[in-house]
Amino acid sequence: MKKMSILTLILILVFLFVGCGDDYESDYPADQPYTNDEINVEAPDSESGKSDNENESGSNPLNDDTNDEPTDDNDDEPDDVNDIPPQENPLDTTPPETSNSPQGTTPGGNQGHGNDDRPINIDPPPLIIPSGVSLNQSTATLDIGGTFTFTATVIPANAANRTVSWSSNSAAVTVNNGVVTAVSAGKATITATTHNGRTATASVIVREASTPPPIQPTGITLNHNSITLDIGGTVNLIANVLPANAANRTVTWSSDNQAATVNNGTVTAVRAGTAVITATTSNGFTATAIVTVREPAPSANPARAVFDDVNAERARHGLSALQWCDQLAAAALGHSIDVVGRGFGGHTGSDGREPSDRAGRPVVENLASRSATADPSSVAPSWMTSTIHRNNMLNSNATVAGIGWYNGFFTLKIAVT
Repeated sequence: MKKMSILTLILILVFLFVGCGDDYESDYPADQPYTNDEINVEAPDSESGKSDNENESGSNPLNDDTNDEPTDDNDDEPDDVNDIPPQENPLDTTPPETSNSPQGTTPGGNQGHGNDDRPINIDPPPLIIPSGVSLNQSTATLDIGGTFTFTATVIPANAANRTVSWSSNSAAVTVNNGVVTAVSAGKATITATTHNGRTATASVIVREASTPPPIQPTGITLNHNSITLDIGGTVNLIANVLPANAANRTVTWSSDNQAATVNNGTVTAVRAGTAVITATTSNGFTATAIVTVREPAPSANPARAVFDDVNAERARHGLSALQWCDQLAAAALGHSIDVVGRGFGGHTGSDGREPSDRAGRPVVENLASRSATADPSSVAPSWMTSTIHRNNMLNSNATVAGIGWYNGFFTLKIAVT
């Protein structure tokens, strides 16, 4: 009987182990040892005083007295299963119940051990890295000092790190955060690089700064539109080329009549008459001034006064009077102006020509210098004291002559055959 009861208990424990093993999962770590307090065969109900093994009638299926096997009263084993002291069940892994204190509260806020509410570590999604980069333009042409801004687009748009670094392979340009500045003529390659080495490039050509076309004259004006001069008189014409910043402000001067000559804007009255003085720009714009030359009163014209004194000397020597020649007078005046301009006298002009060359015919020539305000009556007598000058004045074959006076200098030209 006792052996049968022990066997029955073992079968019940095996049944409990096999029936609960698939459905029960311990809340305790496998490597944590259990204590005796944690492994208990379920205690009798505190209210009824009955074991879970007892049925409602109070009978215990483990306590079957119908077995007629003889018993051994002298056996030390208990006769009834109820006489077996409580045993620790090594298969019961149910942890002890916890109180409602904070220590028994799971991280999720639930009481007890019905669910495993410990935090679950979830790995974050992997970072998206750039797969490429592009530029807004592949080429650019700049003048020295010019700038251009390249814009880099990292691909894909949701890449985690969209940082781009910039570089240039040439000193012809500099690049700062995509802004390219042209430094010197040449070529350069601009490179944009992502943090993981993806690149995009653009070519830059730097040329010499273009020179704007020169500004051409659009007109010209003169400070005088009309002038009246006595023979031997002078005036300065001043040309104003428009606009003021015209690149070429060169002016050429011309006269349409020998009554007046012009040299770099200085007009000289040669003989009675009218002349049109024209100033012309490099591209053909013109401005004009009309010059009227008149015979001065005898007392006001030193050249005429000296001419009369020469004829008086010829008359005293029984020679015919010389006739006034405008052509010779103009040549004489031109030489007087040339001498005053150079600051010294001589028969050879600054252009290398001799007296006959300037007159366009054979001539003899007398020169005299006086102050601009000196009395011209001393000129002819002084020539009579010089053999060469005297012979020129008293040449019996001479018929025409002209005298030019300018700022105190006299030139007498007498035509000879």
